[in-house]
Amino acid sequence: MTSQLFYKKLLQAYNVRLLSDNFIFSSIRWLINSRYREMSNLNNWLSKELINPDEELVILADKLVGKDDDETVINVLRWVSKNIKYKADIGEEWIRPMETLKRKQADCEDQNTLVYVLCRLAGVHQYKLLCGIGDMTDGGHFWVMYYSTKYMKLVSIDATYYTKLISIANREEFNDLSYHKNIWYLFNEDIVVKSIPV
Repeated sequence: MTSQLFYKKLLQAYNVRLLSDNFIFSSIRWLINSRYREMSNLNNWLSKELINPDEELVILADKLVGKDDDETVINVLRWVSKNIKYKADIGEEWIRPMETLKRKQADCEDQNTLVYVLCRLAGVHQYKLLCGIGDMTDGGHFWVMYYSTKYMKLVSIDATYYTKLISIANREEFNDLSYHKNIWYLFNEDIVVKSIPV
């Protein structure tokens, strides 16, 4: 099964409404720095952080590896939630995960990018992780979703919005009607999916 077909079936199973059958886009450009009008392809933003990762991130990720991917993801979420404080952006500026680690404070896209990168560096396969961008009850948001092959469910892993530090087994399955008003894009290093606003 191709990765595109896998993601299509996964998202349809969890009530994430897609634009059409032709939902995979090779590049969606996103404003990552409003001060300098810098744009980046969403999937390239993640790829750059994983091609040649900072040594400190690799060491930290190794410390967070659990007995399986489910435990690893929760270990990462707990570490980021405990050690990185939320601070809203003034303007839009996506910072590198290593910079988030140094600053010890960040907004949603920076904290959740750190979650994604640490999970990947800890060995969680990209097919199990998706980043989301969309509207929540309180405005625009960036979060991470994880697919557990053990429990066969997709769950939200979010370090900044109604953060839950409970196990994967005890998490509700994700659907796009839970806290999300509109999902604009779902992506990882492999794909970018555009979804229909709810």
